[in-house]
Amino acid sequence: MKSKDKALAKHVEAVPTGVDLDGFLGRFTMEFDCYDEIVKRVGEELEANGMPSGEIETLAYPNAIHKIASLSVKHNVTERQITKKDFLSNLMAIRKTAISRWTLALKTREKLLQARRKQLKIHLDKNSRLRYFVIDPSNIKDFDSEIVLLFLTTLASITLSLHTSTHLSYVFMQTET
Repeated sequence: MKSKDKALAKHVEAVPTGVDLDGFLGRFTMEFDCYDEIVKRVGEELEANGMPSGEIETLAYPNAIHKIASLSVKHNVTERQITKKDFLSNLMAIRKTAISRWTLALKTREKLLQARRKQLKIHLDKNSRLRYFVIDPSNIKDFDSEIVLLFLTTLASITLSLHTSTHLSYVFMQTET
């Protein structure tokens, strides 16, 4: 067996001499079910184990793929192991759709992104901000008159956007004299 690929060199060297690779490859077959059939069977198993059917396609299945991918990259063998009970209870507790390179490769990519947008929308629709200003009066010349200008310019710039609900808090530091 020969290969010019240096990345494969150690694997090529590990093959004992005298092995009939052509004979092996002539009998070797790998068969996989159709992707859609695998997804369907996994969905049925998730439903049979208590996952609501309406959450399988956009919540449970992508999070299952994400969980498996996250576990598979761990170096420690024991960290890559999980019981069926723990796996399912983790899936049941998740309320957000996982978006990762693994879940984006699924056929339901658009549905996943749409579900995630819907989950984030309630937070993204809000445009409220909380701002704090810490002011040391000893560092501002003519503090009594300048502070009023600071308040006016800050409020004017923030209220330009009428839909913004911004709360301002000013903290004044008192320095000992």
